[in-house]
Amino acid sequence: MARWHDSSCTSPDIILDDGLPLCRTCERKCLSLDDLRSKQGPPPTLVIPPDEPADQRNLWWPTSVRYVNEDGSEATIDPENKISSSLDKGRTYASPIYGRTLGADEFRLACLSAASDPSCPVHLDLEVYTHEDRPEYETVSYLWGGEDNDSSLSSPVFIRPFWDVLLQTQNCSSMLRFVRPWRGMRMMWIDAVCINQENVVERGAQVTKMRQIYEESTRVIVYLGDDIVTKSRRFPTYRLLSDMATPQLGSTMFPLGHRFCEDEIDLARILQRRYFQRIWVIQELIACERAVVRVGDVDYRPGASTREWDQTWAPWVRYLGSAKIPANSAIKLVQLFSKSRASDPRDRIFGIVSLLENQTLAAQLRPDYSLSFNHFAIGLLAHLLVNERWYQLLLRAGIWTREFPSDSSSWLPDCASSESWHRLFQDRASSELAQISILSFI
Repeated sequence: MARWHDSSCTSPDIILDDGLPLCRTCERKCLSLDDLRSKQGPPPTLVIPPDEPADQRNLWWPTSVRYVNEDGSEATIDPENKISSSLDKGRTYASPIYGRTLGADEFRLACLSAASDPSCPVHLDLEVYTHEDRPEYETVSYLWGGEDNDSSLSSPVFIRPFWDVLLQTQNCSSMLRFVRPWRGMRMMWIDAVCINQENVVERGAQVTKMRQIYEESTRVIVYLGDDIVTKSRRFPTYRLLSDMATPQLGSTMFPLGHRFCEDEIDLARILQRRYFQRIWVIQELIACERAVVRVGDVDYRPGASTREWDQTWAPWVRYLGSAKIPANSAIKLVQLFSKSRASDPRDRIFGIVSLLENQTLAAQLRPDYSLSFNHFAIGLLAHLLVNERWYQLLLRAGIWTREFPSDSSSWLPDCASSESWHRLFQDRASSELAQISILSFI
């Protein structure tokens, strides 16, 4: 239930009554949090198209791989027309909160207004802009489910003049309260709020250009969770991330009585958090040249470090705020981020492909969520084998290891789980030895 007013109400006049919005025009009051939760359906579940039988695959992705039909003809598809057709179908989708589907050159910004009291509910407006005509705005990077992976939609966020209800996760709600200004207004792009998550067409189109959205922002704010982030009215202290290469006393970051006040905090401990293990935060932090990581009441900025990044859970942090990474091939990209995890296994590529310096290759590997995982795996590994000559995958081929489903190709390694994916791509030294071994055998 997004809108709680009387159907005849066209000019809402909202006040807060015991912490809940009340409309003085239609004399309706928003439901209590318990009632809102009871009317909320089950949390959204990840839906990946099922794997097709071998004789019905109709392979076409990525466009860097040439597929041939059984009759010898070349399999072709026009991905541009495919995407344009999907966007056209989505144009008719309308939402009481979001309205029409966004155009290809459009994105929404959340306008967060100051509140008279920190306990006030979160209220914001949504405005649509084009990339050519946009105001200055900030982005935020966080985990929907937080460190405890609680993805239940349990916290209301109120939208636009009608104070329509949009339920969000607890961590998202905590983040919104953290970035809400003390005075004035703050323009921000927040994926859970600025993208209509129920509109599959819009969500796919917006996800594809997330790098552009983060690149064009003035800075990205990293929200690690309310257990490790504190907020005060004083201007924050700024330090370099490299300062945490050696342990820091918690008392220098946290107020007296905080759970971490007596602890020693260092970068290795911070990078062990679930946040840094997720694939989607990578492009969010690398694409924007200015990143700020709040720990306690200190804002940390990127800086050089002498630590061994490869030994951490997040070796990619060395490129934080650099806007690009030194990867011109898909195999280098995958190896660099093989430790990172994703709820959707296809995001192990889709979530990072925009970071490639080789934009032609990035376009060839463009995300398409209509792909089954089997189609995705065949396409990616075929590209690595044929175009990048990464022969190590043959050492883990299903025909050798017997670790492949009965309806899968015998040359495919098992790479569905996070563990098997990391095992396949983790060891660069072994990869080079395997290349030499296989080439000598050939």
